[in-house]
Amino acid sequence: MTNQLTPGNQNGKYEAPHYLNGASSASRHPVAPAQQRTIFPPDPTHADWRRPAYILDQFLFFGAPLRRFIVFLLVALITMALIGLLPGRWFTAALFTSGTIAFVWSLRRARSRQFVEFTAQTAPDPIPDRLPAADRIPVYVTGLCLVEGKFKRFTQLPGFYRTFATGEHAVLCLIRDRTVLKAGHWPEEDIGMWYVFFTPALIQAVNWGTLAFGPDRAPAVAVTYLLTIPAGNQNPRERTVEETVYIATQSNTDAQRILADLLWELPPTAQPQRTRQVDTAE
Repeated sequence: MTNQLTPGNQNGKYEAPHYLNGASSASRHPVAPAQQRTIFPPDPTHADWRRPAYILDQFLFFGAPLRRFIVFLLVALITMALIGLLPGRWFTAALFTSGTIAFVWSLRRARSRQFVEFTAQTAPDPIPDRLPAADRIPVYVTGLCLVEGKFKRFTQLPGFYRTFATGEHAVLCLIRDRTVLKAGHWPEEDIGMWYVFFTPALIQAVNWGTLAFGPDRAPAVAVTYLLTIPAGNQNPRERTVEETVYIATQSNTDAQRILADLLWELPPTAQPQRTRQVDTAE
């Protein structure tokens, strides 16, 4: 995309670019009408003990992820056992070694799933209906987001889903500064606005289901689309990949509105699995 995006760190000021607010670059009115302030959904309550893997992987303490301190502690205990400072010596060392391996493996497994679990279900059959360009549906977003040429994966970011008059779909996400357990804090360079963009032609698949993040479950739409990542510091050369963004909503009605909007110009090959209800006794 050639659109200029809002930087990731705005020092607490979060304003969407003019094209995200529906403003026209061709407008030259001397006095612009006041725009209604966008209030993003609240942060999910992920900064608590119910989602330990995400906390340890995402939040920092003295500039390092919390997970590193857990690994350091386990390695220290292994060393203490080996030199005889802990009872059991070899048995204790083997026990802590197994615990270290299990901890690292489980964390990597959770990270590979972006700390969520999507359960696909048979989609409802709403009437395709283009979402008005001025409408914004509050959502929580999991997937690869971008800003100013930077790409990064996030989990359950509060944001808004909308569709421009051009037909392009967009998700506007906001990362607020926050802490966990009065120790870990969110990386400062991530604070601010992040985005996901895709056009109907790029959509490869749409799935309906439920997204679980820790103990919380919400209706969600999973959109798989083609994303072109330009050459840069994160990518030695341009490449096009398939990405899936999970768009969770606070109500089933909002999820169905998003699905109806996607169906408006959805390619036939990307249609979700939809079946009408039948008698289960058959």
